Amino acid sequence: MSDYRVRISIRNERLLSAIEKAGYPSARQCSIANGYKAYQVGTLVSGAQKPLDTKTGKPTEFCKEILKILGKNIEDCFTERQLQGFKKSSYQIKVDEKELKQLVSYHKNQGDTLLEADLDRKITQVLSIRLSSREEKVIRMHYGLGRYKEHGIIEISEHFGVSRSRMDQILLKAIRKLQHPVTKGLLLSTGFYEKFTKVDVDAEEIDQSEKWLQRTNEIY
Repeated sequence: MSDYRVRISIRNERLLSAIEKAGYPSARQCSIANGYKAYQVGTLVSGAQKPLDTKTGKPTEFCKEILKILGKNIEDCFTERQLQGFKKSSYQIKVDEKELKQLVSYHKNQGDTLLEADLDRKITQVLSIRLSSREEKVIRMHYGLGRYKEHGIIEISEHFGVSRSRMDQILLKAIRKLQHPVTKGLLLSTGFYEKFTKVDVDAEEIDQSEKWLQRTNEIY
């Protein structure tokens, strides 16, 4: 006799990543923001709705609309298998204590990597919404995100070939952008909000940067 029921849900990671990189927290939000019913984009993600017309073998009008919104080609978001759709995208399997331990052990061994990848994806989503490519790189270098180790302000300023005070201004501006309501909620979900909103530039430089931001009116 089995001891547990485990649910397995299949989702299209390529499409989900494209949705998140386009600035939508979920498939549901992508649907609503673009005037579709809340569940519609989710049917593409789960494979319940095939991206190809069964008669013509070409992308459906709905699929083409979503790809256009995301700025992607169909090859970017679907493998050959995913193009066929799935009759069923959620499964339940029955397992005993030993089998459950094996499943948990497998995911525990990969857990750190999976969590780090998921966190990096969420952070990338947040940074790309509000920051320029240079500001995003400055934030990543300063806080040691992704492939970067933590760098000090002087190291970053030397990397970009600007003065220390100018780099303070760039960092402060980027952090101010991350405090915007659009990104605050997403940052809170990553657990990095407090870290991103702490400024470690020199006290004198903060004052100069504040005045510079007010003069140039570039905060938002």
